[in-house]
Amino acid sequence: MKMTVLKVGLLCFIVLLAVLRSWYGTRLDSFTVDEPFHMVAGISYVQTGDFRLNPEHPPLSKLWVGWLAPDDFSLRAFEPLNDKYAERNHLEETMFFDNDFAQAQQSARLAMWLFNGLLMAVLLLLVWHLWRFTAAIVVGLLMVFEPTMAAHMPLVMTDLPVSLALAINALTATGFARQWRWHWGLALALATGVALSTKFSALPGVLAIYLVLVFLALKSLAQKRHQPALKRLGATVLVGVLSILLLWASYGFQYHASPDGGDPFNRSLTAKIDDLSNPSMQSLLLAIDQSRLLPKAYVWGLADTIKAGIEGRGRSMHFVYGHKYTGDPPWFFWPANIMAKLPIPYLFMLLMCVVVVLVRSFNRWNKSPPQSIHRTHQPLLILLFMAAAYLLTLMNSAGTYAGIRHALPLVVVIVVFCGVIVTHHWQPLLSRLAVLFILATALMTARESRLWEYHNETAGGTENAYQYFASEGLDLGQRVKEIEDFIQSNDLMQHNRFNYIWLIKEELEARGIPFSEKLSGIDDDNYEGIFEGYFFMKTSDLLPWDGWDPSQLNMLDYVDRIGNVYIMKGRYVDPMDWARLMRYEVRKYIMETDEPEWEKVALRLEQVVNMIDIHFDTFVDLGNAYVKTKKRSLAIAAYQNALNLIDDSKGYRRKILTQIELLQSGANWSDVGTIRPDNLE
Repeated sequence: MKMTVLKVGLLCFIVLLAVLRSWYGTRLDSFTVDEPFHMVAGISYVQTGDFRLNPEHPPLSKLWVGWLAPDDFSLRAFEPLNDKYAERNHLEETMFFDNDFAQAQQSARLAMWLFNGLLMAVLLLLVWHLWRFTAAIVVGLLMVFEPTMAAHMPLVMTDLPVSLALAINALTATGFARQWRWHWGLALALATGVALSTKFSALPGVLAIYLVLVFLALKSLAQKRHQPALKRLGATVLVGVLSILLLWASYGFQYHASPDGGDPFNRSLTAKIDDLSNPSMQSLLLAIDQSRLLPKAYVWGLADTIKAGIEGRGRSMHFVYGHKYTGDPPWFFWPANIMAKLPIPYLFMLLMCVVVVLVRSFNRWNKSPPQSIHRTHQPLLILLFMAAAYLLTLMNSAGTYAGIRHALPLVVVIVVFCGVIVTHHWQPLLSRLAVLFILATALMTARESRLWEYHNETAGGTENAYQYFASEGLDLGQRVKEIEDFIQSNDLMQHNRFNYIWLIKEELEARGIPFSEKLSGIDDDNYEGIFEGYFFMKTSDLLPWDGWDPSQLNMLDYVDRIGNVYIMKGRYVDPMDWARLMRYEVRKYIMETDEPEWEKVALRLEQVVNMIDIHFDTFVDLGNAYVKTKKRSLAIAAYQNALNLIDDSKGYRRKILTQIELLQSGANWSDVGTIRPDNLE
């Protein structure tokens, strides 16, 4: 008993060590651009019981932060919100104008360290139970020194919680399948409920795990043992039902978003489902909603995730190890991102473990082909099957903009796999190599004070990774404090020309940082593209994106670099940059204006498409403007141009074709609506 207590204490110490490492590597970070949305929404859930805000993520992480938020955190009164632009402005203004955002961030960080620390502790206890205590120690130490996991530990984001929860799901499923006992069933139901209530991307991993359980439950049918098979299948179904009940519990068992029975989302659920290009998926979500199987807020978020993460919002250009790929990302995009982010010693350890498994499996098979899976291997196989399902879904998604954070569940699986293999096949050479790899990683990453930006040497290291990759894995807005310090230390607070591209305007204003935007809005008439002042830009802006020629920056003087933020000043001329930015100003104008002037929209978009090669969605916007101004032939031509640019594999083509056919049929204008742009999420 005393030894068990000591072992539990050691695992808790490792979790504490992970939190301390995370603190050191994130202590200088500001909010990421997503965190204010999640935190304000979570506090709103707790204070009001209303789930209308930020429904694109399930509520568990947000609720946790809301429960532990400062008592004096102030919320604005609910108001009608038109689409995500308006909602995000509402959430950001609440955070930065109405509250002490620095205090709120510290509260949120403590809450998420506790939440992720608890999940990590549960995972290590399961590793100990299913394998051995040394495996839990090694897995824990690997997690401590893995930079990307440490970077995510304090964030009010869902990537790390769902990654840990999915691994816990796979391991509790193993315990359940070994004994089919109720206590393991309850543990699995709880793990599944946590995963589903944290992030929608948990679904493919969870489905894979339950498919394995169904297979294992029915396996005894081969021996004509029907009764055990049916009992086990029934137990699996019951566990699934309990996990759905836990999902409902995270929404307070409310079918509607609001306690009063309303659903005042920023866009109606019907419209949200109609945005989807896949008719089968539309029918499925409608059936789920009409049967009241899941809360409306969950169905809304699921529709949003399918639209934004699978069908649309994807980039048309990708940078992988310095090579540019247009269209769909290459098949190796996600493995390459993982390889660039894992420390080099971890990559060697992974390679070593794979070789050991293959050699051992080959030798064992030659001696005596196995009739059943060894107890030690079963949990790893379930874990790897879950990871394969997740990776397959990821490779068919459009979420490449996020980089490593969308692949974080795979990082957790790699860490567990390596920790188990080096302890299960524990030999003097293997053990020494494992210890060496962990120590090397600790030494190589010890000085990393901005863990979010970490890349290994294959990707140019943290300093030069922007030359090889361009995603949110480089920067997500965490350098605002240093930008403020730079402006103050250089006595630039009175300067009136500061240009920022991706930072939260409300945070800049709350900090008193002067700012101006390159374009003044849809009425901006700087057609020549003359820009001057101080420019704060991502390092990835130095790469040749569609419609952007980075050589224009040669006209500017280099001032400083803060992480992945370049500071430059001077004057440059680039009409194409004006056009590139104008298309976003037009989109923002349409979204934020109750009654847009569609003639003005059409004029601006005509200028844009005549100046630069653009994505198909701009022609969709132009076609919509022509529909609103009743210019049939021009609308047909604009939609046809969009059709010519779109990938044949995209289901969105069907909507454009239907619109063209409707216009060509001479339908009354009252029967012709607009098409929601494919990437407007």
